[in-house]
Amino acid sequence: PKRPFAIDWPSSFSHQSAHLLMDKYDSILNRHSFAISDPNLHPQTDATYGWIASSNQTTLTLVGEWKEITPVAGVVFATPVGGQTQVTITMYNGEPIYFGAKTLTDITTINSIVHSNWVTFTKHVDNVEINFSNTNDLNTNIKLVNLNGTVMSTTNIFQRTEPVVVSTKNFQHGVFVCVVSDSHQIKAFKFVN
Repeated sequence: PKRPFAIDWPSSFSHQSAHLLMDKYDSILNRHSFAISDPNLHPQTDATYGWIASSNQTTLTLVGEWKEITPVAGVVFATPVGGQTQVTITMYNGEPIYFGAKTLTDITTINSIVHSNWVTFTKHVDNVEINFSNTNDLNTNIKLVNLNGTVMSTTNIFQRTEPVVVSTKNFQHGVFVCVVSDSHQIKAFKFVN
């Protein structure tokens, strides 16, 4: 499939520098995970060491309107213009930089911490964490459900302890709903794994 990017070489280069670029596309979430590096160290003369590596900057032009998934040092997403998004990347020492891109209209994104009046939901890398504002109700149920309605995990709590942690390590990538209920109320949280 055609990749949604092109590389613009800085005009200050006297020659084009070889870059290594990898793109892993998640078709379920419509997101890209990039890894880029410049193996050329761009040596500069140094009185102490003879030479030292210098930084190198390049720009990716992504087709479409994209934004960063999470901030990464050395990666700057410009505001999309004309159906394209410029991503400026500063590389150093030949080391790779990893970053992700999602569409501006990404509806699967939520805050990693969501509060309600009686329960707090936090999404971590490999689990979800549930905290309660009180421990009065001893009969609490936590279900993790995928968007097809399949229950992926059920946890019954007969004595609330802080926090309740439910693993999502073996879940596939996708959108899920965490439903927390007790004898008085119910709260649902959407999250991306």
